[in-house]
Amino acid sequence: MTCRVLAAVLVLTCALALPDVARADDGVLRAVVEAPVHDFGQVERGVPIDHVFKVKNTGTGWMRIDHVKGTCACTVGTATGEPIPPGGEAWVTMRLETDKLAGRTTKTATVYTNDPAAPTVPVTLTGTVLSDLVVKPVPLYVGHVRPGAVVRREIVVSPGRPNGTAAVTAVETTSPRLKAWIEPAVGADGQRVVVEVRTNEPGRFSDEIVLKTTSTAEPAMPVKVVGTIDDRG
Repeated sequence: MTCRVLAAVLVLTCALALPDVARADDGVLRAVVEAPVHDFGQVERGVPIDHVFKVKNTGTGWMRIDHVKGTCACTVGTATGEPIPPGGEAWVTMRLETDKLAGRTTKTATVYTNDPAAPTVPVTLTGTVLSDLVVKPVPLYVGHVRPGAVVRREIVVSPGRPNGTAAVTAVETTSPRLKAWIEPAVGADGQRVVVEVRTNEPGRFSDEIVLKTTSTAEPAMPVKVVGTIDDRG
């Protein structure tokens, strides 16, 4: 399952009978998020994170939340669009799936309102997702390579939990374009996986290496290697 952030909005009002919504422009609305950043601490990979952010209308006009949107392709947001009176509140519920995350993680969704002073308001989940190993970057982007050139890139592998002992023992690939091997990390705990790309075939490529590890949870960790062999002068 890919990581995703789900956002939904529930509106709470403070009065049983509300004035005519047509008076929404009579005052100045103000959208304020109480505690816009939530640190969820440490969780094991695969444990979903759910949190509720409170958006309050501290102004004198009516506020509306148009929608909620994430900052990457793995996020999605919805909103009720109902008007929020002065002093009223809306609840933005945010879910973070951690299946594909590891290490320190920060994900932000954006709340879109009709507040002219704050048309966009960020809400953020941050914390540490524990796993046996943290592999970065994933995927490995090589960039543009000239035909016949030899390019090397590195993947950093580090312990994903305090006093972790898991390690990469071997690197496998079936791609004729790639060679990969393990080296000690420089100035830090962990390892480096050096990936060498060599080819004369122009065009984009998407290959894969597989890290063999001592982790019982993830004995084999696939990593995409992508780039472009560019023969333009």
